[in-house]
Amino acid sequence: MTGPIGEHITEGAKVGSRRALRVRRGLLRGVLLLVVVGVVYAVAVVWHRDTVRIRAAVQKLEFVQRALQARVDADGRLPMKMPKTDPEGNPLPVKSFTYLTADDIRALREHEGAAMVVYSTPVGAGLKQDGRAVIIYEQGKCRVRWFTMPEFIRQKKQLEGWFQDRQRQLIEQGPQLP
Repeated sequence: MTGPIGEHITEGAKVGSRRALRVRRGLLRGVLLLVVVGVVYAVAVVWHRDTVRIRAAVQKLEFVQRALQARVDADGRLPMKMPKTDPEGNPLPVKSFTYLTADDIRALREHEGAAMVVYSTPVGAGLKQDGRAVIIYEQGKCRVRWFTMPEFIRQKKQLEGWFQDRQRQLIEQGPQLP
């Protein structure tokens, strides 16, 4: 048998080239498997990191929610200012969340539905959607929820719309004399 250049190919050379081809294919499969496993592992790590970050933001706000609920239970309504300590005197992480203004809280006392009263700083995520932990106040109860950024923006706009409607109504009514 002759090769591409007219050389004589022995049976041992044919077996050697087949073996080399099998080795190359096995090596390629191994590299491909390593890449696939690496990508799957990286995705799992990022997913887990996102879950931990979201859970930490919610847990931090649950600590705040318990303190706020204790004040609501004691006073019968939302406090005008966010408490700086919990009922046991432990300081709250006040720099990592936003509480509504006193004017907004005063206005919410007339609000019938659920309202977002506290929200955390944005939590960035790699694979999951960015979002914020929020405290929702409804009928004397405070509860913590996780909102993705689109949900948060929608809820915030809805609440701002309610505040604007209320402001218009107050202007239309004029001052109320006792």
